[in-house]
Amino acid sequence: MTWQITPDADDAAAYTVLARDRIWNCFAIADLAPPFRQYCRFALAWRDDATEPEAACLILRHPAFAVVSPFGDAAGVAAILALSLIH
Repeated sequence: MTWQITPDADDAAAYTVLARDRIWNCFAIADLAPPFRQYCRFALAWRDDATEPEAACLILRHPAFAVVSPFGDAAGVAAILALSLIH
């Protein structure tokens, strides 16, 4: 199975995926707004045959700490992490 990855999705695309479970993703959704948005990337993954993303990872690199917060299909999250977006 092939996964398509958007390594740095815009706010609307990220929110569409994260809003599927607003409780689990509450911190990631909050990071779509200042002041933390400037430190964040939202990577999205979907299968070739899918019409919308099935997985997301918040990648937050603040000067004082780093966070990776996965959501969705485990294989999609693995595909995102395999891109070495976190370094």
